[in-house]
Amino acid sequence: MRQEVTRMHYGWSLDTVAIDNMVLRSYKDDIREAPTE
Repeated sequence: MRQEVTRMHYGWSLDTVAIDNMVLRSYKDDIREAPTE
């Protein structure tokens, strides 16, 4: 996941990208698209 985000942003390196995950309670039928960055 870090590598994908880094590739989308010119000038970012893997060393500087930090991933922050939030677990939300939701039903799979309610999810229509991926969350925004």
